[in-house]
Amino acid sequence: MPQPRLPHRTAGLVHALAEYQVLTAQAAWRGDVNDGIRALAANPLVPSLPVAEALYAEMAHAHARHLPERLVP
Repeated sequence: MPQPRLPHRTAGLVHALAEYQVLTAQAAWRGDVNDGIRALAANPLVPSLPVAEALYAEMAHAHARHLPERLVP
């Protein structure tokens, strides 16, 4: 069954979040630290690249034992 179109005010946010999710999955599958940071920076709730870098460093440190080496700074 076809779904109604999203309201214009919502569609942009949904598309931005979808792009963030795709970039995050790509970074997890075959990326490196820089790909992970770029993915996080694409999240519309992350206000800047320096914030994305700080968040990534903190999360990678906290979860380092579960991450492949290529994703740990």
